[in-house]
Amino acid sequence: MKNSILYILLLILGICTNAFTQTDRTEKLDSTVNTSYDEINPVIHPDGDKLYFSRANHPDNTGGKKDAGDIWVADKEADGWGPAQKVEGPINNRFYNGIIGFSSDGNTMFLHHLYKEGKMQTRGVSKSIKKNGNWSAPRAVPISFFQNRSEHQSASLAANKQVMLLSLESYGNYGAEDIYVTFRKANGQWTSPENLGSQINTRYQEYSPYLLADNKTLIFASNGYDGYGSMDFFYSTRLDESWKNWSKPQNLGAEINSSGREAYYHISPDGKYAYFMSTRNSEGYGDLRRMKLQKDDLPNQVEEEEPVFVTEMPENTMPSGDVEETVTIETADSTITVSGLVVSETDNQPINAQLTFMPGQGNDISGTVSDKTNGSFEIKLPHTDNYLVKIEAQGFLNTEENLFLAGKTGNSFSQNFILTPLEVGRTFRLDNVLFQRGTTNLVDSSYVELDKVIEMMNQNPGIEIELGGHTDNRGAARANLKLSQERVDKVKQYLVENGIDDDRIEGKGYGSLKPIASNKNETTRKLNRRVEFTILKNKE
Repeated sequence: MKNSILYILLLILGICTNAFTQTDRTEKLDSTVNTSYDEINPVIHPDGDKLYFSRANHPDNTGGKKDAGDIWVADKEADGWGPAQKVEGPINNRFYNGIIGFSSDGNTMFLHHLYKEGKMQTRGVSKSIKKNGNWSAPRAVPISFFQNRSEHQSASLAANKQVMLLSLESYGNYGAEDIYVTFRKANGQWTSPENLGSQINTRYQEYSPYLLADNKTLIFASNGYDGYGSMDFFYSTRLDESWKNWSKPQNLGAEINSSGREAYYHISPDGKYAYFMSTRNSEGYGDLRRMKLQKDDLPNQVEEEEPVFVTEMPENTMPSGDVEETVTIETADSTITVSGLVVSETDNQPINAQLTFMPGQGNDISGTVSDKTNGSFEIKLPHTDNYLVKIEAQGFLNTEENLFLAGKTGNSFSQNFILTPLEVGRTFRLDNVLFQRGTTNLVDSSYVELDKVIEMMNQNPGIEIELGGHTDNRGAARANLKLSQERVDKVKQYLVENGIDDDRIEGKGYGSLKPIASNKNETTRKLNRRVEFTILKNKE
């Protein structure tokens, strides 16, 4: 009897194995990438020339054989991927390190990893910036109310770079890891992660979410639905703008799923291949595989959401002279025409500036250039409540301003923007660079502000600055002087680590010697606790 049952089980297993063999269209990447260790989380650089992935427990990892994962990279070659090398530098530590995605230009890498700052251990999302061929030390990406109680974390960045999907054990989860969504806010930070709801998440694991380019079709790995193995790929379509109403998840099928475990779906930039991790025919460790995509391999995607579009620049459409804001609105086909001027703060002269309009969730970022001769611009925008407009110009301090369009009536809308020149001797306060009380530890939100300084210095390579640190008059003067200098040194260190030449930055702590407001009460005293920079030279 026992032998008969065993025979039947073996027969069933054989049939299943043959079925998978017949339908398997995937190929395992060469030994230049796959090893006897655990390879997971493939992400291809936007240029298509490098394959990044995480490798666990390799003796060459930062933490050796106990390391949960370092980031490795392989260069594209004519016949495949070349020998993988561990990415050297500060992006790898002895904890788990993995790539979430890249910015559109490929120069900013978003990561999820576990790291330490002092005695504090933090799990979250970070980013690293590429400068002179090297990746900078990762810095935390501020995500409101971020929490992950799980040892595991996976995530991906949507094609429009405004949406991030995360697999976490967090607030309101249904069991193990659930899939959450967070949106990039106008100030560069991210919203509190929202659970996608019970139509996607089960009491088991939902993992490695990936959003297709239509911004509505989700592919994810799960062991909470019937499948071919211990974890399969499933897909679902978002049915409205709530991000909680989804179609019933469907299995992607035996052509990609196996009796093992599949996760970390990623489509190559050219759209030709789906890369993923699988334990198919392995000893239990992950290998990287790919499948050449055919017309019917991906779910039917809905029409891509309408992006922001740019109209041609008009000639001499706005008057020169003093800047005056007028409000006239025109709405047609759910669009609004926005026009205006960009001028210098010092003399009201027109500026040739780059304007970038960043709407809410779901749309691409698009830009327009103001006219050289009179600083005018015009653009048609889909009607939405709020845009963040980033204004950039050589020799001027970049700025960001809100553009509110909801509830307007009329024929057109005019919004003018004023930029401050980067003149020698001018001082700029960094209001959002904050420290934990009595320490040199930067608050996470400070890095958004400091990244703007980095951007300004990269765009204006002839500028040299002095960083100035200031305190109020509470406490001993000598201690305040020391603390302000240490804080300035901390800020300078971040700028240098992110590619700014050391000789372009001077740093000086002034303690309480240069107040800009009264120290008699807290309301005004807090204004004296500040970091600022002063333009020392401008060689442009």
